[in-house]
Amino acid sequence: MDLRQLDMFRAVAETLSFTRAGEKLHVSHSAISRQVRLLEEELSVALFTRANKRVLLTEPGKVLFRHVGAIFDQVTHAAQSVSQMSKCGVQHLNLGTGTTMLNDFLPPVFEEFKKRFPAVVIHIKTGQWPMILEDLRTGALDVILGSLPQAIETRVFLVRPLYREELVIVVGKHHPLAKKRVVQPQELNEVPLISFPSYSATHQILESMFHELRIAPEIKLELENDEAVVRCVSKGMGAAFLPKRRAIQEKIHFLRIAENPIFRTVGLVSLRSREPSEHLTYFSTLCLERSKNTLSIRNPNSGTLQEGSQQISEPPCAARNLPLACNTV
Repeated sequence: MDLRQLDMFRAVAETLSFTRAGEKLHVSHSAISRQVRLLEEELSVALFTRANKRVLLTEPGKVLFRHVGAIFDQVTHAAQSVSQMSKCGVQHLNLGTGTTMLNDFLPPVFEEFKKRFPAVVIHIKTGQWPMILEDLRTGALDVILGSLPQAIETRVFLVRPLYREELVIVVGKHHPLAKKRVVQPQELNEVPLISFPSYSATHQILESMFHELRIAPEIKLELENDEAVVRCVSKGMGAAFLPKRRAIQEKIHFLRIAENPIFRTVGLVSLRSREPSEHLTYFSTLCLERSKNTLSIRNPNSGTLQEGSQQISEPPCAARNLPLACNTV
């Protein structure tokens, strides 16, 4: 039993619908169903009855639901207790992010940050968007950096885009698509894909695009980060979607879907109701400066500069009037 499963159980218990629970947590209803089923297997009881398209709590489910509220209250209390330590002279930066950002984007940011705030302890947590958003809501995290999901509660969370990057199809040198630069949408139905987990922002973007194009590619493998995807694609295990700049860096052949460019947005998410500390403001400013360096990269084959991503100079309405030092992120 873990907090992710309990959060999904709570969402189903509150909405009495796996579909609406998935919409609330920004994950697929099949992922919700799978985690609830694992929780039921662990507890050896049925938590819901499912009949005639209706979902109802069983008696054991009602008992667990009463305890779940207390569990999350304790998590909130623990997070608040830890955050109080900063008032006693120990300052923390609690960051939620992914391994790709840790390996690629953040090292120079951390280096500059430590020059100005050497005593601030940086805590990093990786995980699924529903879980780290809940940690942000409760105060266990100060900020999240990563590819943004398609939907976030902007009344609760402040979303600050940093840059937008194009996603392209990457393949190994012996792949059937290795000689192409463009592929028609329907051709992807015949191409096994390596994808990201269903809870990831990139997976959601791709699923939305597949739906719009009325295609249903076979997902052969799901991996957690860009690095693992690069290794598997290089070994000929399938095609995948990666940022174009990453494909150029890794010297992997890439192609696009005809007349259908795909983009994902990388940004910062924080809690609207929480006043940012001085060191959090500085961290966010460094992330903005770092994002400018991702806008173009050098093609190692031709020696020419190619656009790797697009800076978002004017954020969406939900991200304006930022409480940070920078006002265009």
